Amino acid sequence: MDTGADARRVRINLERHAAKYATHRQLPLEFGRRLLEHLDGLRIQPARVLCLGSGPALLREDLTRLFPAAQLLFSDAAPMLLTQIAPASRLQRLLGARAPLCFAGRPEALPLPNASVDLVVSLATLPSSDAARSFAEARRVLSRDGLLLFSTLGPDTLREWRRGLLAADLQQRDPTGRSVPRFPDMHDLADAASAAGLSSPVVDMEYLTVHYPDIGTLLADLRVVGGGNGLLARPRGLMTPRAQDRLMTALEAQRQPQGLPLTLELIYGHAWNTSPLVTEGGRPVIPIRSA
Repeated sequence: MDTGADARRVRINLERHAAKYATHRQLPLEFGRRLLEHLDGLRIQPARVLCLGSGPALLREDLTRLFPAAQLLFSDAAPMLLTQIAPASRLQRLLGARAPLCFAGRPEALPLPNASVDLVVSLATLPSSDAARSFAEARRVLSRDGLLLFSTLGPDTLREWRRGLLAADLQQRDPTGRSVPRFPDMHDLADAASAAGLSSPVVDMEYLTVHYPDIGTLLADLRVVGGGNGLLARPRGLMTPRAQDRLMTALEAQRQPQGLPLTLELIYGHAWNTSPLVTEGGRPVIPIRSA
């Protein structure tokens, strides 16, 4: 499932704006908390929890509250974001809280042993990664009966931006939509999870519309949180001032009383690792876990 993303460019863009992330964390934090709400009703008490796309451990407090005895692991493709993770406070240490383990890594190739975690929480990593490989890697590191909980953005995301390009007559400059990422469809994600050997995938979605006071604030959120334009086929040249003015006018024309709208299609899903790992030849793989 190719989203056309350049993972290296997305990482570079995120690290370039890492120092500003703290002031733009509201949107990914809200997305993450809505994702964790999907754990309601699921019977799981993990000993080790891995959070992918964690940024500066955005969900640390929420995961600690849900699973106080669990060892937390945080991973992100942008190492600069991980340096912002604060150590456990003295009070937390006195209460028995363990320091989180942090490492940089891609969802498709995690530096973890087989069956080493019980819950994987993937926070919007799929737009810039290979979904099929990411699901297969999650299954590899999950213990038997472990759970993958994932979120991503759907194809209706940034529809105001697409309308702006069309209204500004910029489709000739960008006829294939290279200025807007291709986000995966929820049904394709369910199929990819099943193909990776995960069981009982459940996927749902909702729309979230965020309103911004001005275009500058909107663009800042997209650059800092979304990694800017990280498409392999992104336009390499600069937009002319005249074309930029037309685009800004087209975006302003969509303004609502609350501000400039930006629509996000939020997709949530979960699937279980109920089958043992096997090799390509069908032989079972017996994970060896460290003591």
